[in-house]
Amino acid sequence: MEITSFELSEINCEKIKYVVLHEVKVEEPYVVDFDADDSPERWLDQWDLKNWCIISAYEKDERIDGCQKSTSLLH
Repeated sequence: MEITSFELSEINCEKIKYVVLHEVKVEEPYVVDFDADDSPERWLDQWDLKNWCIISAYEKDERIDGCQKSTSLLH
């Protein structure tokens, strides 16, 4: 089974009109759990989230990945 990932290559910044993703082959699969030490449930206590957006990736009806981004960093 071939495992692939997506690389974000472009954002048209003006309230995020679109993103361009390129599918690339993952040579050595790995698992990263960024929430292991810093749960998203604690973000509100640590960060000002008013300019954040959540980006999710779906395959059919299953959420397979996601990320968060401060939109203030995109300007």
